[in-house]
Amino acid sequence: MNIVDDFIRGNPRIRIISNGGRPTPVPTAWRPILGASDFMIGIPDMHMFLYHSPMDNFRHGAEALYDLLVHLSCLQAGLSKANQRMRVYQLGDLFELRYRNPDTGRPVTPRDIRESHPYYNLILRLFAELDTRIVLGNHDYELRHDPNVVPVAREGDVHLEHGYAADHWYRFTNPVRPFWASAMNLLAQFRRAEASVNTVRRLLRTHGEDESHMIGLYDNQTERVEMPLAAGYPTHCLRYYDKLVRRSGRGETPRLVVVAHTHHAYLDPSFAGGRAIFVDAGAWTEGRSDFMVATNEEVAVCRYCRRTTAARTLTYRRAG
Repeated sequence: MNIVDDFIRGNPRIRIISNGGRPTPVPTAWRPILGASDFMIGIPDMHMFLYHSPMDNFRHGAEALYDLLVHLSCLQAGLSKANQRMRVYQLGDLFELRYRNPDTGRPVTPRDIRESHPYYNLILRLFAELDTRIVLGNHDYELRHDPNVVPVAREGDVHLEHGYAADHWYRFTNPVRPFWASAMNLLAQFRRAEASVNTVRRLLRTHGEDESHMIGLYDNQTERVEMPLAAGYPTHCLRYYDKLVRRSGRGETPRLVVVAHTHHAYLDPSFAGGRAIFVDAGAWTEGRSDFMVATNEEVAVCRYCRRTTAARTLTYRRAG
């Protein structure tokens, strides 16, 4: 399968951003790598929260993801007729469950998030229709008891996980390390205090256009289109997955390792001494709309271009 002709199919909103805009070939000796699938899609961190909350860092990319899922649905229909298969993975941090509702102080549930906007309901419904496999992330670690959520997935010669496993205890981003729960409780308290301050500012009208600004959250309204520089990729992640590949048993070496978590898209075609291809699918938050697509012959990190504000409004009206 060819990514440009068989996956993109002339969709002007899909751009390959890895490898100078070209798919990276899978070595012939490794093929096929996807098991029973012909296409594999990896959608990275989304951090869906309550749509109208300033802590929701997903909403400005919601229309783009909805349109990608429609594209995948059409592709899946054609593949089914040809007795071919596509597998879609959401690579963790589907939801942002670390923050409480700033208005009520209660924990936020996936149902609350789904019902906060029609687009969110549409996106989650399409995920279900595509039979998407959900990988556990650190920001939705509360889903760990959900039988439909997996911490690690292996399909064919592809290893998929969120990526928090690479983090040391002192990064406070690995939920199985010491101090993580304490750090998250402190963060939740800080966010509640910050929300209270913003409420007072709104009442006093002293904060202007920044009244909803939350410290540490990137402005998701500004689209980021570039492939991040490889030199900036976290080295501790590379070391962790290099060991995972090199220590795999005979006949069990993953040829494609797919993660997210860092919000930093990355692709290394000669990973672990040439034993595997390593892909970080990037993020669908913080102004990004990255995703990974792989066939048995090629792999790429792509971007799904956003529409203008006016076009997003029109699309929403049609969808709703």
